[in-house]
Amino acid sequence: MTYNIQDTNKLINKIRFEDNTIPTGDTLSPFRGIAQTTEASASYTENINYLEVAFSPQNEINDDIVSQLGYFNIGDYIGDPRQRSSSLEYYPDLNNLRDDYFEKYLKNYDLVDFVRLIKFFDNSLFKMVKDFVPARTSLASGIVIKQHLLERNKYPQPQVTHSNHYYTGSVTSHQVWDHINEVSYISSSRIESFSGGPGGMFNEFNSTTTSPLGSLGQGPNNSFPITQSWNETTPSLSGSITRVHDSQREFYDGEFSGSTLLITNGELNSGCDEFKNVSTTGANYKIRMYSGSDYSFGPFIDTLNLPLDGNISIWYQNPSSPTLPYPDTPTFGM
Repeated sequence: MTYNIQDTNKLINKIRFEDNTIPTGDTLSPFRGIAQTTEASASYTENINYLEVAFSPQNEINDDIVSQLGYFNIGDYIGDPRQRSSSLEYYPDLNNLRDDYFEKYLKNYDLVDFVRLIKFFDNSLFKMVKDFVPARTSLASGIVIKQHLLERNKYPQPQVTHSNHYYTGSVTSHQVWDHINEVSYISSSRIESFSGGPGGMFNEFNSTTTSPLGSLGQGPNNSFPITQSWNETTPSLSGSITRVHDSQREFYDGEFSGSTLLITNGELNSGCDEFKNVSTTGANYKIRMYSGSDYSFGPFIDTLNLPLDGNISIWYQNPSSPTLPYPDTPTFGM
């Protein structure tokens, strides 16, 4: 049930009474609450967190508008759906109503006198009100200049449009310059003017004399005797297909064969990674020293004189001792 508050001709539908259904029982549950959620209603608008404690000359104008026009639904003047596609920044019907109302005014509202009158109020009142306003509420205090009831700005809704443009014309070249250094075609219909060249250092190679047939149709007849052409072979289901490229377009786009850059990380032997970082395991060995002054080298090097497990045999001799025989010596190991 909605309760209407009526102040002169102002109608405010902000208070309503609803019947609550209290569940039975007397035990409160920690898992389910008994608070009820109010259903949304089109006749009830949500509150805005805005509070105005101020003086405004528009308040007097609004009171006079309500007294003269009485109750009216502003949606009848700004709610026409056809205005959504309009590019106007105002509502025509509302502007007509506003103009009819303000015909009784002989002069504009004197805002200077109104502001001068409010200057005699103690502004500490507004500062005290600001201290008690909740943080989520937007406060307007002091003097507020705002729109009156018959003034609403309209934001034109952006409209999406598209169009297709087709430009046609013929390019007729009536002036040609040096075809080696620079080619320039000037269109008689003035649609476009374009020019190009082989890029300076290739000028002497870019001519019909370097084509496969040459300028005389008998082969390349340049001073180098070379031809600027190459063959490309592509495999297919019916066999290899060979295509001859002799348009000399590489003089213009710079795409020469062999110009591909191979970028690597600088690793030349990536296949040996497992041998570069060898994981070693330490082992304990007993060392047995044999001196050349006490032992003969022949029995030491004998294949039957192998070190025991966990031992390393080392031969030691002074620089003045006899030179050890080479492995290929017949007496070696005797």
